[in-house]
Amino acid sequence: MKKLFTLGALALILSSCLEPVTITTVNPNEGKMAINIATNLETRVTDTAYEQGDRIGLFVVNEGENLSTWESHVTNMCFTLEGEKWTPDQPIYWKDKHTRAHFYAYYPYASVNNVNYHNFAVQQNQRDMNGYKASEFLWGKSEYQNPTDNAIGITTNHKMSLVRLALKAGKGFTFEQLRDAIQEVEINNVCCECTINLENGEIQDRSNSTTIYPCLNSSETNNGEQSVVYYALTVPQTVSNGSRIITIRIADDEYVVNLNRDYTFKAGKRHKLTINVDKINNGVNVGVGGWEEDDDEFWGDAE
Repeated sequence: MKKLFTLGALALILSSCLEPVTITTVNPNEGKMAINIATNLETRVTDTAYEQGDRIGLFVVNEGENLSTWESHVTNMCFTLEGEKWTPDQPIYWKDKHTRAHFYAYYPYASVNNVNYHNFAVQQNQRDMNGYKASEFLWGKSEYQNPTDNAIGITTNHKMSLVRLALKAGKGFTFEQLRDAIQEVEINNVCCECTINLENGEIQDRSNSTTIYPCLNSSETNNGEQSVVYYALTVPQTVSNGSRIITIRIADDEYVVNLNRDYTFKAGKRHKLTINVDKINNGVNVGVGGWEEDDDEFWGDAE
């Protein structure tokens, strides 16, 4: 005998055979501690701390992993300073409550294609503070950190070199006359590009020699004598003996300073050069007082 079912009856039979299905979403980070960071910096170009809106990049590598082979737990996460807190673009978490981790931070944040050879360049035009600030690179690490709810402290250090040029008024010049007569100052035969290893902070210069135009810092007084002072950031490097290192243009004339030995600009160091400028007859004579290198690995403000 054939059995006939109406559509309504068929629907009733089918519905009685199906059980309701509940779909749940699993949060892989549930129960894990969020990673927070704090930075420490002895001195920055304009302040003793990072500035609002600054962005740093962070790598987190679990113990037993290796940043140089990209075995990172967190890869180049951008953190922005907002108020007194570093805020990540996305929340990040410890692997678990037991695994220690290494932290590597750098400034300024950028796209990173190779952690062993991260490209960076100081600005050639550092005549104003924008070019000067854009030439700073900071790096630091904090290793073997245990999982914690507290912020992980990372001390970031200067990786570029600071050049300080002090031009002193000599015979025939007052400070005001010298200050008003200077048209341009150059730092010559330095390379502006480098690669930085984000795992160990090592730097390798890699560009042809070029010119940097430093930032005028108005004047400074030392032992009662005023100097016209310029600052510039440069890649750590060695400039060869005999190279022109400084060019000064005064009253449409060009005066140069040549090195009398190989000179090395070191990472995180401030290098001072004092230049005496004398007016002789109708011309100008430039004498070099020599280079100084600060023992302190940090430098002061440029305002």
